[in-house]
Amino acid sequence: MKLDEFFSVFPIRGDRLQSILAASTFKASLKSAIFPVFRGSTGKVSWAAGPKPTFACDELSEDLQHRLVEDGLKLASLPPELMIEYEDALGGPRARLGGLELIQFLREAWAEAHKDKGEVKKVTGDGAQAEGGSADAKIFEFDLGEAGMESLVDRDEIISMLAFAGKHLWADHLEKNKKG
Repeated sequence: MKLDEFFSVFPIRGDRLQSILAASTFKASLKSAIFPVFRGSTGKVSWAAGPKPTFACDELSEDLQHRLVEDGLKLASLPPELMIEYEDALGGPRARLGGLELIQFLREAWAEAHKDKGEVKKVTGDGAQAEGGSADAKIFEFDLGEAGMESLVDRDEIISMLAFAGKHLWADHLEKNKKG
């Protein structure tokens, strides 16, 4: 079954009966829902478990998010008309990619991509070896674009990921430590 055929199974809003049917279909499917995940160059569709998978965010470019998916990040995808039905059935907005999820994914994807590398000596910015007990660490230096991850090929997008993660982490910190 192709993805378009899968989506055609879900009724879309129209008259009152279609709206009720669409909302009911999604509410029933949330109990064991699976959602298609963006797939880039491979053309394959993988699936994310529901009922609350992570969807793409508005703050990072679509191209960057597709490259993150190429690296293994699972971002669910629904056509816009079905997204309305999904959020109605969910009773709120969809879960979007956040800073913490991005950091966790990058950490795990980096570890997986470089698990065959051995321990290397930690070096300081000027190339000198770090002193003390923390000299052994998994620190690797690569030329831009040679890190083995599609999402780490463009300097500006790396900076945008850092800014995105920093903004979200700071907002989470403020929310957790709010007095009042």
